[in-house]
Amino acid sequence: MVDDEPDFLIVTRSWLQPRYDLYAFGDGEGLLSNVDALKPDLLILDVWLPGRDGFALCREIALERRYRFLPILFLTACEGPSYFAKGVASGGTSWMTKPVGREELLAKIEEMLAAPRQTLTGMGL
Repeated sequence: MVDDEPDFLIVTRSWLQPRYDLYAFGDGEGLLSNVDALKPDLLILDVWLPGRDGFALCREIALERRYRFLPILFLTACEGPSYFAKGVASGGTSWMTKPVGREELLAKIEEMLAAPRQTLTGMGL
């Protein structure tokens, strides 16, 4: 998970850690330096990040052949058709708008891990 809000990372970790191993980073560079070693089953990205934004980060990861089927969830305060379009173009799989509740997030993660790889366009967005 990459989000630049430390409090949000702490809360989200408390929600997810009992079920999942969660590795949290405050910027994209932290994720990129560790993604190969961690071998994630799912990425959760915010859009507004220091340095490289979530769209650029998603594009970089999605272009890697070994990650072409890695589900990527944008979890962000950004909303609207232009953001969805950028999420599609960058290789994102799904989108949720903050604030989000624990059960809603857990359900989305379970759905994404169980489903075959789709893009936002494949979901009718």
